[in-house]
Amino acid sequence: MDKSPAVLQTAASCAVPGQAGFDTLVVGAGFAGSVLAERLANVCGQRVLIVDKRPHIGGNAYDRHDDAGILIHPYGPHIFHTNSADIFDYLSQFTEWRPYQHRVLASVDGQQLPMPINLDTVNRLYGLRTLMARSPRIGRSDDKPEGLLAHEPLLWSLFPMHLGIRQYWRDLPALLTWARSEPHRLWWRDFLRDSGGTGFWHETYLLRGGMEAVYDDIPQRRGFASFAPVHPARGAMFGSAARVGRPEDDLPPVVTEDDLYTPETGH
Repeated sequence: MDKSPAVLQTAASCAVPGQAGFDTLVVGAGFAGSVLAERLANVCGQRVLIVDKRPHIGGNAYDRHDDAGILIHPYGPHIFHTNSADIFDYLSQFTEWRPYQHRVLASVDGQQLPMPINLDTVNRLYGLRTLMARSPRIGRSDDKPEGLLAHEPLLWSLFPMHLGIRQYWRDLPALLTWARSEPHRLWWRDFLRDSGGTGFWHETYLLRGGMEAVYDDIPQRRGFASFAPVHPARGAMFGSAARVGRPEDDLPPVVTEDDLYTPETGH
């Protein structure tokens, strides 16, 4: 509408017969303006004038029928979503709904990830949520448990996020004792049950000879796996001490082989 002062004054005095003016002027008939005007009018009993530079309400979510009778979206399609029952019930007074599900996935390094990028995308791509939850607990190994000689955090890259820890232990029994104690035992058990999108790998080198590596949810071959054969951690290969030829030093595992390799875990 023409927004000159004379036109607005005429609208304010003539839009409602018998009423001399309005209590509230709302500028903009988009979602916010339309809801505000309706609430002021129907809840507060006010006389409300709502103006907009475009000849319709609804803002960019406005739709109309074209000459062929097809419902079109002049400003592009808009999808309404909410988890609030109050909002849904309120809007249901003014519209009918068409059930619709919209999912867009992009293939990134063999993973199907939600697009446009959201927190779930970042978490699944980089394991960010799991990493942030578990890193402090892993880092507490720097509290110098018995047998730990040195602890060095490493950062290889931020995108993709690739963090590391280098540790020097007095001997294998000291390392395994710590790995089976709290809190390490708990976070390692929880991680094996659900990695949350965070890949984990480690390599162990022994002064008396022997080396081994273990991988969990690593999509690309790294370290030993980039040039050496990879075998499932089953049977005699399940425990790290047995894998390096030191079965006499082994301790009961955090998660048993039967618990780890079940259909529910996806391993």
